[in-house]
Amino acid sequence: MLAALIAIGLSGCLSVGGTNEFNVYGLNLDTPKPGGAAVTWQLLVDVPTAADPVSSQRIVLKPGDRAYGVFEKARWTDRAPELFQALLLEGFEDSGRVIGVGRMSSSVGGDLALIGELRAFEAEFPDQGQAYAHIVFSAKLVHYSSSRVLTARVFEQRVPSEGRDLPSVVAAFERGVNVMVPEVVDWSLTAGNANWQAAYPQPR
Repeated sequence: MLAALIAIGLSGCLSVGGTNEFNVYGLNLDTPKPGGAAVTWQLLVDVPTAADPVSSQRIVLKPGDRAYGVFEKARWTDRAPELFQALLLEGFEDSGRVIGVGRMSSSVGGDLALIGELRAFEAEFPDQGQAYAHIVFSAKLVHYSSSRVLTARVFEQRVPSEGRDLPSVVAAFERGVNVMVPEVVDWSLTAGNANWQAAYPQPR
């Protein structure tokens, strides 16, 4: 498959052909509800920042060298940062631990906010051997009104793909987000609750 593609630079693409037709791929979140106490505060989830080419809707691959490429005629359902934000929101909502959660751009009021950078959302394709889905999310939990950072953590998943074909790579991405999203949800709510209770202790 890689032999049929042409690498054209650091932020370029791997591409042949002249048609505009392409396949669209989404990621499904199918994880058990994480345990933990419910929270009384509300959370806003921002769209992660991301550098090119991760910030696009293209499915990014990284061959053995340092150049980036993309899978030809393939797209995510949304730009990778918005796709990851939607998965996080789904994870928070499905957790049953936080009622007030929404996008930063929504009308939901926020006490705390989850911001961050999607440092990697790419398929690693060495010249030989196994391919991997690589996801790195640098997260910060902040007090919304003051923008003061309460805590920060970097989450990473590097999931082996069962094959070097695109469906196998997408399945590896799906396995990766199904591990990472519950981790982010549990960390955000646990750490956020500890900070919230310290700032606003409940009367005895």
